[in-house]
Amino acid sequence: MLGVGGSSADNPGGNAQKLARIVCATVMAAELSLMSALTTGDLVRSHLTHNRSLVHVVVVVVVMVVVVVVVVAAAAAAVIRIVADLINCCS
Repeated sequence: MLGVGGSSADNPGGNAQKLARIVCATVMAAELSLMSALTTGDLVRSHLTHNRSLVHVVVVVVVMVVVVVVVVAAAAAAVIRIVADLINCCS
């Protein structure tokens, strides 16, 4: 679907780099959206409007932070694999 499955015949590590860029862009967009909603008060206001407690808002924020940490760790692992592949390829 994203065109990053398997290895790239032309560019070793190219698909991993493309996937890392897609993941990073997605996480950055989600974080920007969340920060905007927190800054303007829209997140809290909408949760209270729909009868969700402030505790629920805190839980949502904590879950988002955990997701970001996991995605960043996965992206870091992808970068480490790319660097290791490049070192192995060139040596």
